[in-house]
Amino acid sequence: MNNPFAEADLIAVVQRTLVSVLGCTPDEVAADVAIANELDADSLDFVELRFNLEKQLGIVLPQKSVLDHLVVVLGDESQVYARGRLTELAAHALRESFFAYSSDQVSAGMLPHEVMGCATVRNWANLCKGILDGLPARCADCGQEQAEISPSGKPVCAACGAPQKPRTGDDAVAASIPGIVSRWMESRVAA
Repeated sequence: MNNPFAEADLIAVVQRTLVSVLGCTPDEVAADVAIANELDADSLDFVELRFNLEKQLGIVLPQKSVLDHLVVVLGDESQVYARGRLTELAAHALRESFFAYSSDQVSAGMLPHEVMGCATVRNWANLCKGILDGLPARCADCGQEQAEISPSGKPVCAACGAPQKPRTGDDAVAASIPGIVSRWMESRVAA
């Protein structure tokens, strides 16, 4: 099924959620504001953000980080971290992940916790979009291929209104990692 959410829809959901969680004004929550570094969100705020996004969108966000999934696929932590800092491959994976970090946000040599500090509203919206892109191909109840956003804000079949569950965040991220690594290797061979 199609993902009925546009990037702007998901940015608005993340913004509204952050206004509620942090008690800030909508003007403070621009799409490219760093949630931790600029809005002073702490770990408990992120737990609440995650919980509320899952509840509102009917999704399950990943429990493991992109880097954790990368280590599993590679089978070797040394390709992801060098003396506790991100390698070029790790930075590439974060930029190519559903979070879609920019090269201004993430680079080799960063400490892993610095990545979370620079995550923006847009990055979180992109993560949600990547997960919602994993809706089933057809509605299990009626076989239709079109989804829409229900009044409650969750994806449903456009024909029969049955709730549609995408794959979990961990499944979606894990499935994306081999392609990210493959593109990395191809870019190295071409260079």
